[in-house]
Amino acid sequence: MTSTPQASSRLCQRCSCHLARDNAEHLCSPCTRRVSRQRWASASTQVVDNVHPGELEEYGIAALIDRHHSNPASMVASLLASGILPRHLRRYESLLVRLCDLGHLSHSAAARELRLTRWTVAAWRQRLGLTVTARTTPSSRYRLDSAGEQPDRAAGQSIPEEVIQR
Repeated sequence: MTSTPQASSRLCQRCSCHLARDNAEHLCSPCTRRVSRQRWASASTQVVDNVHPGELEEYGIAALIDRHHSNPASMVASLLASGILPRHLRRYESLLVRLCDLGHLSHSAAARELRLTRWTVAAWRQRLGLTVTARTTPSSRYRLDSAGEQPDRAAGQSIPEEVIQR
């Protein structure tokens, strides 16, 4: 004799459909996916308020993070949600957050770290108001050795003034 399967007595809390026997959750599979998508999409609504378009251009994102006592992730999400940053950058949100954390690196080094082109990094930094300071140390051919002498320099040759002033 074969028995017919009994309908599950457990129902999805969201749509009231019958749950599969192997489903240990309180929601059916489609509702679980829907809830996780909504949770991800609504993450940008729980961010910093009162960010005005002129502030990003005037102060830059680093100053906004300090000013609003925020972190890079919520600030980038806020700028995207408010429309200050263009909507097409939404898919690069995690890279923009990482770029904020790599503010001390040059465009080339940050590009290698993020696996982007240095022009992309430069454009995003300009849009976010992140500035990279130029190297303040003289180039290696003008460095002094431990004794304070210029090792690869002929007698009487001096360091150019523009290198000294950097």
